[in-house]
Amino acid sequence: MIGIIDFALKKAKTTLLIAFMVIIAGSYARQEIPIAAAPNVQLPFITVSVFLDGASPSDTSRLIARPLENRLKSVTGVKNIRSTSSLSYARIFFRV
Repeated sequence: MIGIIDFALKKAKTTLLIAFMVIIAGSYARQEIPIAAAPNVQLPFITVSVFLDGASPSDTSRLIARPLENRLKSVTGVKNIRSTSSLSYARIFFRV
């Protein structure tokens, strides 16, 4: 690692030339590679987050996570449901 830094400092013109070439190549590649503005990506999961101020982790689990899990089990296409509960927060994670 020290050798690379020493080389870059001793050969400043070469280092700048390499950096300039990388910038030019990156700019050219950026224009040539097609990039969709809004690609159609379907994510295989859904996350539901619920906040309840002042609730303990056991309360968020009992009052929020479990009832939501039971209700959302009936949704077609749901393969797996997991939930996490913490202070004032519950998160339900679905794999579809």
